[in-house]
Formats: sequence, C-alpha cells, structure tokens
Amino acid sequence: MIAATPFEWSRVYVALDRSGLVNDKIRACEAAWGTEFAGNVGVVDAIRKAPGYPEYVQALRSSLQFPLILYRVMSAEAFKFWTETQYSKPVAATLSLEFAHLVKNVHPDNTTKLVLIKGSVTDPLAILMRGRIEGYELVVDSGRVKPIEITVLEGDASPGNDGHPQP
Repeated sequence: MIAATPFEWSRVYVALDRSGLVNDKIRACEAAWGTEFAGNVGVVDAIRKAPGYPEYVQALRSSLQFPLILYRVMSAEAFKFWTETQYSKPVAATLSLEFAHLVKNVHPDNTTKLVLIKGSVTDPLAILMRGRIEGYELVVDSGRVKPIEITVLEGDASPGNDGHPQP
C-alpha cells in the first residue's frame, strides 16, 4: 500500500501499526513527539536507537509515494533562516493542506508572522518517523529538503519583510 493522500496515509499508518514493526519503544517515541506543539525534537535521537528502527523506517519510507507533497506552517523568520543556511532539524509536516490551515489558525504564537509552505520531498531518507496520526504528520529531516522544492502558499517570506514597518 502506497500513501500520497491523507486518507491513504491513515490506512498506511494502521497497516504499519499492525505489521509488528512498531514496538513499544517506537510507539513511546511517537507519542513523545506529540507532547509539544512543534514536536519533541529530542525524541528523534531516541527512536533512532530503538530496537527495530531500521526495519520500521524502511517500511515507512517504502509505503510513501515520492515525490511526496507535504505542508508545514512555520514562522517567516525561521523559513528565511532555513532557506539561507545549511539547516537540519526534525520537523513535522502534514499530508493535509486542510490540517495545515488549521495549524496556522491555532498557532500558539499569534505575534509571529507565519508562512504556510508546500514541499515536494524527493529524498526518502528525509522521512524519520511517523508523527501525530490525527494531523496526518510525518517527521522530516529539514536538511534533506531543498529550498528549491518549497513553495510559499500563504504569508510573505520575502527578504527584509519581518512584519514590522520599514524605516
């Protein structure tokens, strides 16, 4: 089964869960990821050390259709930093544009200018683990997604535009 849409991802998520490849340690890491709004980044190191991780992540990657279209909400400042530097951090991204809109609307920092981006993930090694099932999430290594593969759908991430009046 190959996933490219939120519905297909739900089916793949359940199939992977039932495959026997998701042991208690991996399941605990996945649950820990979801304890923070932006994800618990420290969990990625723990899951990589979990027994069975290579088989789990291989099954996960092989169940996805590449290029994989994902959506993410982030601050315009973080987006600018990411596109201008060598930046690699585990981040959550969703297969659902509708869910990305919801995240943007309920983002806890309403003082920050946000952008909604669409990315085409071409490198299967970018996929690190499953994220929150209710958010159709995958945890992605942002360093394996090239800025050229990203489109800003909403918000202004242009250089020098930090949302504050310019002199």
